[in-house]
Amino acid sequence: MPPSTTAVLARVDTARTNRFLAALPLNDFSLLAPHLRIVELTRGVVLHEAGEPIEHVYFPHTGMVSVVTIMRNGATVETASLGRTGVIGAGAGFGGRRGIGRAIVQLPGTASRMPAARFHAAAQESAAIRELAVRYNDLLIAQIQQSVACNACTHWKRGSVAGCCRPTIVWAATPSRSPRNFSARCSACAAPR
Repeated sequence: MPPSTTAVLARVDTARTNRFLAALPLNDFSLLAPHLRIVELTRGVVLHEAGEPIEHVYFPHTGMVSVVTIMRNGATVETASLGRTGVIGAGAGFGGRRGIGRAIVQLPGTASRMPAARFHAAAQESAAIRELAVRYNDLLIAQIQQSVACNACTHWKRGSVAGCCRPTIVWAATPSRSPRNFSARCSACAAPR
């Protein structure tokens, strides 16, 4: 039995709390909507591993997901943190098939999830989805670069290391505009990065 119109509308409203999905024009969002399923994000759950196939794309509504790099000694370094402004697996939209890092849930919440192959097909059909995925990827690269810079630029303060940079990356509200303001400031020395 097909879901009721009320249930479908509720799912669509929930999905659009994610800023990536909310930024899409309705015609383009409608390519994704039938494939979106709301899932729980449980702390510690790995959404995908580095180098492994991306099976699903996640659009968080609440909670937070970290992308981490695993060092040879087993230690992990967070390279990006993603919440309701983000997408886990956005690279699938333009053909990326493998995770660039381990995506692990840090704060529990909910997300809309869809098969990566369906996201890729929708991106091939919709210039708006494709462009937004590319722009989001640019934003993610900027966040990773900022993370690397902050990890390299630590200041010693009373015997402990404190990260110095506070990124101020702003996500644009429409697919026709690029993410803007890729700058960050070093809180310890107030120098622009």
